[in-house]
Amino acid sequence: MIRKKIKPKWSLGDYANLINTLAAHANIISLEEYAASSPGLWLRHDVELDDEAAVAMAKLENNKGISATYFICFESPYLPIDQAISLTQEIKNLGHNIGIHRLWGKKYSNGFRIVAQLTEKEYFRVTFHAPGVDMCDQALEEFGSPVYSNICNGTGEYFSDSTGNWRWGHPINDYRDRVPFQLLTHPFWWSSDIKGKQIALNEGCMFFPQIINGTI
Repeated sequence: MIRKKIKPKWSLGDYANLINTLAAHANIISLEEYAASSPGLWLRHDVELDDEAAVAMAKLENNKGISATYFICFESPYLPIDQAISLTQEIKNLGHNIGIHRLWGKKYSNGFRIVAQLTEKEYFRVTFHAPGVDMCDQALEEFGSPVYSNICNGTGEYFSDSTGNWRWGHPINDYRDRVPFQLLTHPFWWSSDIKGKQIALNEGCMFFPQIINGTI
């Protein structure tokens, strides 16, 4: 296999600058407010690898007085279960909300039980890992509907760094005021440590098909 050379594209400092710029024009809102189509910026993070990058991002947001939602993938081959549990607790202690990043097509995740125990909640926030083209049909019927409702209905803005590049436009250049605005980032893309990028672009490419085929 030809390994792709990795060059850091973004840094945690770049993320801080991005959030500072966006927060100057939009209120930071919760998932519940976003699902209710309230105008503002909802910060979403999907975490499949590199727990250290996720903690660093969570600390940065905490220092800014910002609360985001972190969706942990408990089935990721690159995030051992003990690390996932520890990460969930640490991010929760930093004042952030916790959700489950569920494998697409899989009805159950070990995360349901774990998150219920750690958060003492019966309601689960869910996102899907590398969903297919029929994502909206399933997402609006299941746990993911609060996350995907505005995307699928076309009533809000959605920007994602899923492939290591901005997709669906640039969050600063294409931001529209007075609409629900979801910003999805993956902490490992913003880390100065290239190990997460190395995995996603090389040996982990089958686990990250969005990098190859451009799914959501």
